[in-house]
Amino acid sequence: MNLGTENDIKNVVTFYEAYEAFSQLIHKPEFALNISLKPGTVIFIDNYRVLHARTAFKGARRMCGCYLSRDDFLAKARTVLPSSFKHI
Repeated sequence: MNLGTENDIKNVVTFYEAYEAFSQLIHKPEFALNISLKPGTVIFIDNYRVLHARTAFKGARRMCGCYLSRDDFLAKARTVLPSSFKHI
């Protein structure tokens, strides 16, 4: 049975150490921004820049979502935004 080279094992250990450190960081309250959305609110989240989640909620709610490719979104935004925003 081949378990890999010593470097492979070190890489796996290094990965899980980094994963644990990252997990601890993202669960620290000082790195969280909590926003209460009112009915009818639209929010855009750039998944390249923001790690997002939802907290538990009691009561009824309806959320709709869609996924856009970054290139398609930015291409359309450039055509409809004022010229002062063309740098995006």
